[in-house]
Amino acid sequence: LAMREARTGLLAAVIAAVGSGLSEVGAVVLVGGNIEGVDQTLASAALQRVEAARFADGLAIGIVLLGLILIITALLTIVQAGRGMRRVGWSS
Repeated sequence: LAMREARTGLLAAVIAAVGSGLSEVGAVVLVGGNIEGVDQTLASAALQRVEAARFADGLAIGIVLLGLILIITALLTIVQAGRGMRRVGWSS
């Protein structure tokens, strides 16, 4: 029963964590390292391209990162909304 009640809050926390984890470039570079080809993330790769004056590459990586954030957030929101509709008695 407690887990069923906590689902909405947990899903909201996952949405917030995914969004902030994918969008915080500085923290990702500091914590995740930045060894090219070994443990580089999309955020650190975009930062590295911009620092190297390869702005088109950095922008392209940023667009991919933004697309991933939007897709993941949309999917999690759909899952959360679907659970809410079933609770109220709506059919999906």
